[in-house]
Amino acid sequence: MKKLITLVLIFITWVNVSAQLVYNNGTTIYSQTNALIKVEGSIQNDTNGLIDHNGIIIVDSSYIQKNNATSQGNGNYEVFVNWDNSAIFIHDTSHVKLTGTNQLITGTSVTDFYNLTLLGPGVKTQTINSETSNVLDLKANELATNNNEMFVSNDNVAAILYDNTFNAEGFVSSTTTGRLTRATTSTSEYIYPVGSAVGTRRFRAIYITPDNAVLNEYSVILNNYNASLDSYLTSSLDTALCTVNDLFYHKIERKAGLSNAAIKVSYINGTDGFWSLTANWNNALWENNNPNNQNSTVNYYNIENINYDFDFSPIVLGQIKPNAPVILSDSAICSTETNAIYEVTNVGNFTYNWTAPGGTITSGQGTNQIGVNWNGNTTGIVQVIITDPLTSCASNSGIFTTNFYPVPVAGISATYPNLYPGTIINLNDSSSGEVAWNWDFGNTYNSMNENTQTVYNQTGTYTITLVVENEFGCLDSTTYELTIGGKVVIPNVFTPNNDGSNDYFEILGLDKYNIVILNRWGQTLFTGNENTVFWDGTTPAGENVSEGTYFFVLTANELEEKGTLTLFR
Repeated sequence: MKKLITLVLIFITWVNVSAQLVYNNGTTIYSQTNALIKVEGSIQNDTNGLIDHNGIIIVDSSYIQKNNATSQGNGNYEVFVNWDNSAIFIHDTSHVKLTGTNQLITGTSVTDFYNLTLLGPGVKTQTINSETSNVLDLKANELATNNNEMFVSNDNVAAILYDNTFNAEGFVSSTTTGRLTRATTSTSEYIYPVGSAVGTRRFRAIYITPDNAVLNEYSVILNNYNASLDSYLTSSLDTALCTVNDLFYHKIERKAGLSNAAIKVSYINGTDGFWSLTANWNNALWENNNPNNQNSTVNYYNIENINYDFDFSPIVLGQIKPNAPVILSDSAICSTETNAIYEVTNVGNFTYNWTAPGGTITSGQGTNQIGVNWNGNTTGIVQVIITDPLTSCASNSGIFTTNFYPVPVAGISATYPNLYPGTIINLNDSSSGEVAWNWDFGNTYNSMNENTQTVYNQTGTYTITLVVENEFGCLDSTTYELTIGGKVVIPNVFTPNNDGSNDYFEILGLDKYNIVILNRWGQTLFTGNENTVFWDGTTPAGENVSEGTYFFVLTANELEEKGTLTLFR
């Protein structure tokens, strides 16, 4: 019959076992609360052995369990090499401290720790799934789950502790299918201190606040590399997104429960870029999550997604495009407009790039308002793209289409018997396409009639202006110039007898004119102008003409006069 040996350590202050391996081959070892055991090597609990530990045990090497052995009790385990469990570990209220450099949590059996604390300078690596039922204290260390899970089943928000010294935080890292999972039963905020030391060391925590105070389990992993390497292409974006973070992304899943939650993703502004939202991978695209809030702590910025439904696991920081700008202007303008104004209101600190195919931007390029000369086009399309200088993100185009109204063509016709002061000038509209008129006669008078009259009582040059308007409010204008002279004096009798009185025929009152004098047979006797101011009654050969009646034709600006004169000697 097999002999059962029970080793009981009661009220022992110090036991130092100097051996490369303490091997328990099927016995029961019991230590009470005050027991302090130091093993300068490994402990292997084997072959149905039982270690009921309630004191403190310091193991310079590994703590190993095999072949249906059991460890239980409320004691402390300080292990400097590996925790290797391929048997039964009943945690009770025990505390396992991994105090060495690089250490493994390994074996073939899942260890459910009560309290697990990571000490020492190295990385603690899981080769198997593990659980912590009370407190996981990372200190300033990395817990590398690899492709395995660390499940913290304690639903207290303080069930995970870590050193939060900036850039020296403790964190949980995972690869591929690995994860940090927490149980939640409140609507408080639960932190997931995830990070990675692969490549650039990063601590990028996730904060989850469940919507309901019921049991849920949420899992998180930080993938510290470009999501495109996992076929989540950072270039595949929905139309609202400008860009997404190509340095890292997270996977966040709801393993159990039905509650949605608020999700906060932390990042370092500047180092990681500047971000305004989170995006999920869906239908082979990164899609904008709405709504998103931004907030910050001392060293980190956070993007919060409200009421996250966990339908899609990959989540990445993203930057939304500025909203397509809304352009304000007149939807239709006159085709002769040379400075149509287009404006974007509610402006931010953006740069503006305007285009106006077929038109000429005359002012404002680069600002929120431009002027455009449409050069007589019949349709004009204006587009503007705004760019945020902080993120270099450009909006989709804002587009505005302008239609053009036809323009009337102004015209004036005038009739009058002469251009003397006091003469009635008849002014007639010869425009096309007009429905309204505005005459300015240049003599302080005007008229709104289609056809009108005016009188000039003083000599001088006057400009008549007509502005016409069509039913669309489009205008055109034209001018007509008149010169009013003094009254023309044309004598009808003269006596070229060299007596010094009335010896010449001359015109008075015109500055510029031409005159032709003919006899009754139509022969030209004299041609002159303002420079040859008089006729002395001779032929072109210098011979005196006979007494009688002669004819004249006088032409001047806006004037032609015909008449007779009588010559006496």
